Amino acid sequence: MSVGVSYVTGVNTWMAAYQRASSALATATSAASLLGLGYEYALSKTTALTARYERIGDGSGAGALTNFTGTPFAAVGAATDRTRMGVGLRVGF
Repeated sequence: MSVGVSYVTGVNTWMAAYQRASSALATATSAASLLGLGYEYALSKTTALTARYERIGDGSGAGALTNFTGTPFAAVGAATDRTRMGVGLRVGF
């Protein structure tokens, strides 16, 4: 499941996204989720400053599910929750 929204107010764009993947194997059930929040400030029609925050949750310790590829699970034992942030300059051509 994947849900995303964006809201534009003048030169500001606010974004949010949520993804969840789960699977049930004969021996276990596993799930992973991603929550992303973003902001973009338009400097011109083709250039914008961007910022993004992501929280990736794998509370089941399935590990392989966090990349959302549908590959078989490989149990890693403990939960592997993590966050990441990014800032940048986007230029369109």
